[in-house]
Amino acid sequence: MINYFNSQSRADVFVQYLNGLVADHYGALYHRKKDSPVDEDLLAQNYILGTILYACAGKFPYPESEILRCPMDAQTQLPPAESIYNDWITQSTEGMVAISCEILDRLVETKSRKKNPNRIIITCSLAPRVVEIIGRLHEEIKKENNLGNKPKKIAY
Repeated sequence: MINYFNSQSRADVFVQYLNGLVADHYGALYHRKKDSPVDEDLLAQNYILGTILYACAGKFPYPESEILRCPMDAQTQLPPAESIYNDWITQSTEGMVAISCEILDRLVETKSRKKNPNRIIITCSLAPRVVEIIGRLHEEIKKENNLGNKPKKIAY
């Protein structure tokens, strides 16, 4: 699993958790590494989505510096990160997490089709894990707020 982080902020911890969850969830379907859609590229895309998800759920400003740490290939395979942030910031946490899971499911399916063009594609949605992700998200935001590492919140 990749680790993009130099420091361990709560957002970093959440995204590492999310990368582990994605690797474990989809890794169970693809036993051979060469067939698995979970690779560095997918985890980089998950990093972008997780970072935006964390910022939106905590009502923090757009995390431009964290997004720019990500490989350009991952950034170009998703809609612009700032537009995702602007769309998600007005949604409920449940809505943001559900959309994030749908995007990841589509990315995994697309990568599976490209890696295994002549095989049956097995998919398993992340949707049943939404509650687990929301719980971890709230836990990390609460810890960040308790530590006093509060980024400025956006006032509405």
